[in-house]
Amino acid sequence: MKNELNALIMEAMKNHDSVRTESLRAIKGAFLNWQTSKENAGKELTEADEIQLIKKMVKQRAESVEQYIAAGRKELADAEQAQIDVLEEFLPKAATDLDVTIHSFAYCRICKKAVLLQPITNSNFYAYEQRTISPVAARAADIRF
Repeated sequence: MKNELNALIMEAMKNHDSVRTESLRAIKGAFLNWQTSKENAGKELTEADEIQLIKKMVKQRAESVEQYIAAGRKELADAEQAQIDVLEEFLPKAATDLDVTIHSFAYCRICKKAVLLQPITNSNFYAYEQRTISPVAARAADIRF
């Protein structure tokens, strides 16, 4: 994503889009800070790490928006919200009701299969749950609303 980010920064600068330029530079800075931190020294930034960092940035800006609104500073809240809009372009799209239904249905089918087709004891159900049910639940839990 680094090369893509640099190209997007250049494009935003050419278009004189200061909000987009500032937001993209913030993303690039967060990525660089992550890579140069002690605990991540020598590690390569994965897509999951990138998404986690961007989610953190969105959360920070959302908290700022709330504080600015509470303080009556609508112009600052609008500026932060504009940055949130740019940052959210790099996050996975939010799930629709259909996506939630499909994931829930898949989870229920797997649970039913586990209960009906396997002789269940506490130990083997736990192992089956870890191998089969947990990954589906994790995908369902990762759906953003």
